This record gives sequence, C-alpha cells and structure tokens, in this order.
Amino acid sequence: MADTISPDPLDSSNSFFVVGIGASAGGVQALESFFDSLPERPNGAFVVVQHLSPNHPSMMTEILQRQTTLPVEKIKDRTLLEPSKVYVLPPRKTLTFENKRFRLENAADVPHNTLNRFFESLADSWGARTIAILLSGTGNDGTQGIQAVSRAGGIALVQSPETAQFTSMPSSAIPSGLVDEVLSPQDLAQ
Repeated sequence: MADTISPDPLDSSNSFFVVGIGASAGGVQALESFFDSLPERPNGAFVVVQHLSPNHPSMMTEILQRQTTLPVEKIKDRTLLEPSKVYVLPPRKTLTFENKRFRLENAADVPHNTLNRFFESLADSWGARTIAILLSGTGNDGTQGIQAVSRAGGIALVQSPETAQFTSMPSSAIPSGLVDEVLSPQDLAQ
C-alpha cells in the first residue's frame, strides 16, 4: 500500500534540533549576541521565550531579525515547528507543545514558571533532540526545566554568570549538576 500521508517534519529521520532559549531581565543583549554569532546554516529551529511585561509591546521579533538571516516570526497557536526558523513568544502568552505544534495560552500578569513549563514541554516533545539555553535573568525560573531537558537526553546550556547582566537565573541552574556547558552567548551559539 502506498504511503499517502505527508511525512512528519519532526520524524526521527529528520535530524534537526529544537533549541529553546529562555531569558528574563538583561536577556535582550544576550539574545542579540547569540543570534549574531550563529553559524551560517544551523541545523535547528530556535524558540525564544522571554519574561515580558504584559503592558508593553515587544519588539523582540524585529530586534532578532537584525541579528540573523534566518526568518524570525512571532509564534502562532497550533503552528508546526519548522527547521531554520526563529520563533518568538508574543507578550501575555505562555508556551507548551501539543502533538509537535506550538500551544499558546494566556499568561497571568506575573510570568511565574514560564520558562520551566516551556523547557519541560520541550523535553516531553523532543527528548534528545532538545537543546535548552538559559540566559540572563532574575529569579530561578528555567532551572527545573533545563534539568528536565537533561534528564530526557537533551543538552542543557547556561550563560556564564560573568557575561550575564542579571546572574540569578544562570547561577540557579549551574549547581544542579545537570548543565552540560556554561558559556558566553557567543560561545553558546557555536
């Protein structure tokens, strides 16, 4: 019987990685450095989740587009993730995955555990094909999430505190023993 179903772009025969990037305060500079330092043809899809003020519009899509030749777009609910693109979480939303598609939900006014939920959902959906990167920020959101990625066989990376504008998010994750590398944003991109 002939196979008439289109292949799933996230099927195990495809080898691209899903790179989840979480940031909070001071994350814009780290994100700019990261995307400016990406190799020419990265083998991945990039998903940026940043703690954002619910009262201000975000210019993150435009900011990142100036740093990379990859297409950068705001995430839309139920969109299937594709390689060689950068996806940015819109304000007032939280992100998880359902059947390999983005699932947006309305966020509370305070972004508690936004990064943990995102990274845990990445780990559940993509396992060993996940790379979680935790950048500059305050608090400890993201620590449990990158631990989940590491336990699922993915790669957990953290911005080095000495290069972070705000160090508590990176510093919270490092002592877990589940972080693969602690590097500058430029080195994380490589």
